[in-house]
Amino acid sequence: MEVNNMICPKCNNENSDKAMYCMYCANKIGRTYNVEDNVEKIESIVAANNDKPKSKGKKAKNPNQAVNIKMSEDLKYDLEIFKAMMSIKFDYAAISYLLQDWAERLDPSERAVYDALRARQ
Repeated sequence: MEVNNMICPKCNNENSDKAMYCMYCANKIGRTYNVEDNVEKIESIVAANNDKPKSKGKKAKNPNQAVNIKMSEDLKYDLEIFKAMMSIKFDYAAISYLLQDWAERLDPSERAVYDALRARQ
């Protein structure tokens, strides 16, 4: 990912490209990305993953459980806690909720990449 020099939105001073906070006013600095480069890189990764042969396992009995996702026991436990706290019954609904929340919290430059990728679907 191409990272540009950071310009503080508060004081307009230039900072190191690795700065997370402005060295002049301590304001948090967001990163800016080249949207087209990111879209192309991510699309190539997604395409490579889609080209992999799919397993021909058993057909799911419940359409809500159509895909098995391998995850650590800790992550499974965290997902169960989240579902219980949010009164969500299915894993896919919890994951959908988390992804939607994540997408809504993206900074503007990341959101531009996300929207560009979604538009090409």
